[in-house]
Order: sequence, then structure tokens, then C-alpha cells
Amino acid sequence: MHTAGKRYITGLTVVTIATILAAYAYFSWQPEHYFAAYPAIPIFFYALGLLGYYLFMVGCRVMPTKTMLVAMAQRAMRLVLSIMLLLIYCVVARTDLRAFLLTFAINYIVYLTFDSWFFVLLEKKKRIKA
Repeated sequence: MHTAGKRYITGLTVVTIATILAAYAYFSWQPEHYFAAYPAIPIFFYALGLLGYYLFMVGCRVMPTKTMLVAMAQRAMRLVLSIMLLLIYCVVARTDLRAFLLTFAINYIVYLTFDSWFFVLLEKKKRIKA
């Protein structure tokens, strides 16, 4: 695995642990807002991050000059899969919708920020080397 891959997975793991700890602190403080589906949210975003990074690396091998296009396609995939999960949860569960949607949105923004930061830095390093 490349150094960038190790850094991404390490960063993704740190972000996931940080969101879990923040949620634990919040739900300990406000236990009435906890909902049973919460553990699925960080797992979903962690798995999506790993899948997205894998697809990014494959895309960069196929189109090495289009890394930002590949990164944007990865974000589009994340958005579509997230919307699908939200719709499925809203139709199937129908409980704790407000808490689920708010928690999901916060996690989405956190992981999107991490991804954007990581891939912008990766692109900058690539341009400096070129």
C-alpha cells in the first residue's frame, strides 16, 4: 500500500473514532436523543471511505491526469449512497427520524470535510512533485 493510502486509512480511522467519542459524550449528556441505529452511521461512513479511496486509486491508475475529476466522482457516489440510505431508513424505520437525520448530516459533513482536505493536499503534493 502506498504512503498516501496508509495516511488516508489512518486519518479515516481517527475521524471515525473522534465522531464515535463525540457521539458518546453527547449521548451520555443527552441520553434521550440516542437511537438504536446510531452505530450504523460511523460504520457506513468508514466503509464508504474505504470504498471511495479504493475507487479513487483505481480511477487514478486509469486516468492519471484527472485526479480531481475522480475525486469528485467519489463524492458524487458518496452523496447518492447516502441519499439511498436516508430514504431507506425513513421508509423502513420511521422512528427517531429527526435524531437520525441530524446525526447523519453532521457525520456526512465531517467525513466530506476530511475527504476534501485529504485529496486537496494529495493533489498539491502531486503538483509540487511535477
